[in-house]
Amino acid sequence: TVMFNRPVVPLVSSAQQADLPQPLVFDPPVTGQGQWVSTSIYRFAPKPPLDGATRYQVSVPAGLEDVTGGILEQNYSWRFSTLSPSVVAIFPEDGAVDFELTRPMTVTFNMPMDQAATGAAISLSPATRFALEWSEDSRQATVVPQGQLDLATNYDLEIAQSARSAGGQATLDRSTGSSFTTVLNPAVTGTEPGRNQTAERFINGIRITFASPMDVSTLEDEVLITPVPDRSTYYYNDWDNSLFIDFEMERNT
Repeated sequence: TVMFNRPVVPLVSSAQQADLPQPLVFDPPVTGQGQWVSTSIYRFAPKPPLDGATRYQVSVPAGLEDVTGGILEQNYSWRFSTLSPSVVAIFPEDGAVDFELTRPMTVTFNMPMDQAATGAAISLSPATRFALEWSEDSRQATVVPQGQLDLATNYDLEIAQSARSAGGQATLDRSTGSSFTTVLNPAVTGTEPGRNQTAERFINGIRITFASPMDVSTLEDEVLITPVPDRSTYYYNDWDNSLFIDFEMERNT
């Protein structure tokens, strides 16, 4: 955005903008759309976005004339640099546990990325076949495992510094990644009441806690209670991987 100290163009409609002067010169060259938003303010929107990690010089050449005939006597120039490409978010986050075996992973960047170069920079270890799906703006890559990940395994999702922005040749500011662990092998880690304990009088049912998230539909047929209660209701809690079975307990049993 460039602001002048006096009106440079007359007040016109949007349809008449094409006849107005376009005062900016870019080095390196930039394509986009410029517009006078008032008689003394000019705004330029680059399209496609500016290249990453690039130093630009923008100039308003001498000779620009205002509405009264006044002339800009000297070039006006300024310089700025654009951000380097970087990773702004990874899912799962570093240190995550109980990651589901078929769940996709995502890598989000701060700018559109070159899909081929960035895809080659993304890896998953232990070595696993995966497909990459890109968002429409090329800012998010979704890593889709081709088959299930292994149980109880630590995985590293890595993005090498060679990942490149869609504009220019700028690569990531640094390599980055996430280390996470998949769900553990199914196991019972505890019960309430515990083995050979006496249930409190106010308790009406039992709780079974598992080491990893469970498929609730497979639990009801696999939990056997003897003697069989007249009625039982199952409640599964995702937050702690526990199953509560509500039933009326006979005393002294």
